[in-house]
Amino acid sequence: MNSRQQLNKKDNTMSEEEKLIAIHNAIHDISVTKVTIDGKDYPIKVNPGNLCRCVEMYDITYMEQNAYKATSKYAFMAQNGHKITWGIRGGPWQLVVDGKIERI
Repeated sequence: MNSRQQLNKKDNTMSEEEKLIAIHNAIHDISVTKVTIDGKDYPIKVNPGNLCRCVEMYDITYMEQNAYKATSKYAFMAQNGHKITWGIRGGPWQLVVDGKIERI
């Protein structure tokens, strides 16, 4: 555990990595309707444009991969059972594939 993680554990906040994995797991569990991050609940919604489950938190929208996006490598992966979550923001996007952070 690094010093940042130790500090986060002392004040009961989650590391960025823990938050991202918690959001990913919640989005991909259809029985879950909210995710709790640092003591605050965020509802899981369904995007009306593509019917993908998503969570809006701060300035980032976390969304499951649209499996029906015909030309996407990640859509093909989602069609084959992989769980993919994107963190969409102004800068580089975050990416989690099957519970493993690929980009943060």
